[in-house]
Amino acid sequence: MFHVMAVRLDRESLFVAGPLSNPLLFGAVILTLLLQFALIYVPFLQDVFDTVALSVSHLLIAFALSSIIFWMIEMQKWLSADAKPVAWHPAGSRRRRGANDLGGALICALI
Repeated sequence: MFHVMAVRLDRESLFVAGPLSNPLLFGAVILTLLLQFALIYVPFLQDVFDTVALSVSHLLIAFALSSIIFWMIEMQKWLSADAKPVAWHPAGSRRRRGANDLGGALICALI
């Protein structure tokens, strides 16, 4: 869920656009999180899916590890924000920046 929130905008940070700038995506993320918590904590669903309740410390570990990709993508956006376009496109638009710039290469190497 962190990944989808980070990649929904190519160059603009989620902190600038805000999570509610795409209400359907935000609703889908919230619904997915609620369903995941239901699988973990609702007794009937625990029996069906053979899951057990997680402690708060385990939830925090899962949250921290799953947010790493979000922070990496946001850092890539920040590093490449001041970079100049890498090529001119015949149609007059700039080519998308990505793994070809320094910030993108650094992030891709870390991932």
